[in-house]
Amino acid sequence: MQSRNRIYLDTNIFIYAFYSMNRPAETQKAQKCINQIINGVFTGIITPLVLMEIISVLRKLLSKSNNTLSTNEINEKISDILINILKIPNLLNNKLSIYGVNYNILRIISGMAGKAFN
Repeated sequence: MQSRNRIYLDTNIFIYAFYSMNRPAETQKAQKCINQIINGVFTGIITPLVLMEIISVLRKLLSKSNNTLSTNEINEKISDILINILKIPNLLNNKLSIYGVNYNILRIISGMAGKAFN
């Protein structure tokens, strides 16, 4: 199925789809949106700014919800979520491709963001 409609995905879509917030209605809507992108109904658009915001929000949520996680464990959880986001088919991230962002760079960004937002 060819994607015709492009939609910009804000941070909240990814937070609700990939991180449990105890808000089932929002989670269901976000997961439906992601599934429509996976199935080619829409082409999703994200930017590096959204990825940085995802890192910041996840860091705050993980720090508040689980005081036993080390900084390295939080960085690993964030990196895993970012990798899963970038594996979504039909997700355009042209600016990321231009800059050659890959999974190893995301791990570094996640660690650097940890220092910036702690």
